[in-house]
Amino acid sequence: MSEAASYQNILVERRGAVGVVTLNRPAALNALNAGLIAELASALDRLEVDAAIGAMVLPGNEKASDQPFTGLGPVSVTVTLATKPLPQPSVTS
Repeated sequence: MSEAASYQNILVERRGAVGVVTLNRPAALNALNAGLIAELASALDRLEVDAAIGAMVLPGNEKASDQPFTGLGPVSVTVTLATKPLPQPSVTS
């Protein structure tokens, strides 16, 4: 990641070859909303093209980590997270 991005709902850092994107909405127990989803998609896209990143970890903010999992946002928020298909492995004999 050559340039630093500023986010309101996530924290992005690199730990060696690992990209860490921390959900950072502790007051909302890291509930997903449109802003968080957009920032998450942007950060993951940036990490995906970084050849130095070999893995990504998506933890929640420690202040909300005593909750069992990240919940969905308010019912009025509808979001779609697009995913890219993984390339098929090639098998040679």
